[in-house]
Amino acid sequence: MTLLARATLIVWLVSFTFYAGVVIPFGTAVNGAAQQGLVTERVTGVLNWIGLFATAGAAYLTIRVEARRRRWLWLLCLAMFIAQVALLPLRANLSGMLDHDLGVVREGTNFYRWHQAYLWVSTVQWLSTIGFLTLTSWRSADARL
Repeated sequence: MTLLARATLIVWLVSFTFYAGVVIPFGTAVNGAAQQGLVTERVTGVLNWIGLFATAGAAYLTIRVEARRRRWLWLLCLAMFIAQVALLPLRANLSGMLDHDLGVVREGTNFYRWHQAYLWVSTVQWLSTIGFLTLTSWRSADARL
């Protein structure tokens, strides 16, 4: 179970990083921002589900750590959870601002302001996951010394 929990965190982190760092820039260059936005809308739905499982995996891994070493892990796990919960309504709000038939953002929406909030919350989740994996990896390595 520990391996599955850690693997879920790593899958989410690698998927998110690759999509944000490679697919979005290349897709935007090839298809344009509006079309890439429609693709991203679908992909973020999947990433959010993986993120929920990853957060549950982080909680499981935290429970397995000895009590005196849990504080920072719980803090990072909580940050991951709050970010993930916040992303769900943000994504739904952003999706409602898209005109899928025309492939454009609807006029009169604050799409880019909401999108910026989504990106900031995603960044908090990403950094929290990196921190969590780093601490659990160091602690695993320390235990073997």
